[in-house]
Amino acid sequence: MATLLALLDGGLTLLHLAVVVANLTLWLPRATRRLHLGLVMLTAASWFGLGAIYGMGYCVLTDWHWMLKRARGLTPPTGSFLHHLLTSLGLDVAPATVELATAVGFGFVVFLSVALNVRAYVRPAKSSAEQG
Repeated sequence: MATLLALLDGGLTLLHLAVVVANLTLWLPRATRRLHLGLVMLTAASWFGLGAIYGMGYCVLTDWHWMLKRARGLTPPTGSFLHHLLTSLGLDVAPATVELATAVGFGFVVFLSVALNVRAYVRPAKSSAEQG
């Protein structure tokens, strides 16, 4: 059982990291912009929607991850997943700095995602027949 919990812990770390990277980058390729908009909307729903109940910035993945750590008999880190990740990599960054960088980065990609998706809706890409 301990091995399974350790594998799940590692899997949740990878999943959480993948969500963070996707939130930061999926707006770049035109083909993934709608997917990105959906992902940032889900993230915002967790942070602000569920956050209104559980505390602003509530993250479902972090909650599950910390529950798993408790099930493994570990003391879950305090604060955010990103702060935990940075400190586990040996970086000494203040939690408030991580929170600010996270908020600014997320705000930036939400703005870009919304703007690019609105632009694509208002001005659809021309087909190759129309261009030539």
